[in-house]
Amino acid sequence: MFQPVKDWFTLKSWKPFPYQQKAWKAFRDGKSGLIHVPTGSGKTYAATMGPIASMLEKPQKGLKLLYLTPLRAVSRDIEQALRLPIESQGWPLKVESRTGDTSGSRKQKQLKNPPDILITTPESQSAEKFPCSNLLKTGSLLKAGNRFLTSKRPGRLSGMAKAD
Repeated sequence: MFQPVKDWFTLKSWKPFPYQQKAWKAFRDGKSGLIHVPTGSGKTYAATMGPIASMLEKPQKGLKLLYLTPLRAVSRDIEQALRLPIESQGWPLKVESRTGDTSGSRKQKQLKNPPDILITTPESQSAEKFPCSNLLKTGSLLKAGNRFLTSKRPGRLSGMAKAD
């Protein structure tokens, strides 16, 4: 399941940290948890490469990974980090951000044709006319019972529905 991810790490001359591999395996085994390591230590790849490997193994249409982050600037960094392996490896996945700066026409396009991975902020969701809850209903995240939800601040998820 993780071979495409491992191949990309090898291409970059990187070796996954043990905690990253542990997070990927925990995801594969249907477990959840908290990743707590210093900034710049690879949390984004620890949290997302398990779901990405699953998406590559079992392709489906619609939104499959919702990544909540507290700041717009962080959402851009995460989007760039995720685009790097997706684009360099030619993986058939679409990643987009949805913040308060996202145009209305872009948001409508996301509703009609959701990305595989969406990075957003809780604040942008509460201020939007068409929040991600509409996107979730049109995508496969809730319908298929997938569990691909990650957050830079897990405490912020208290008002969200469980994805199953």
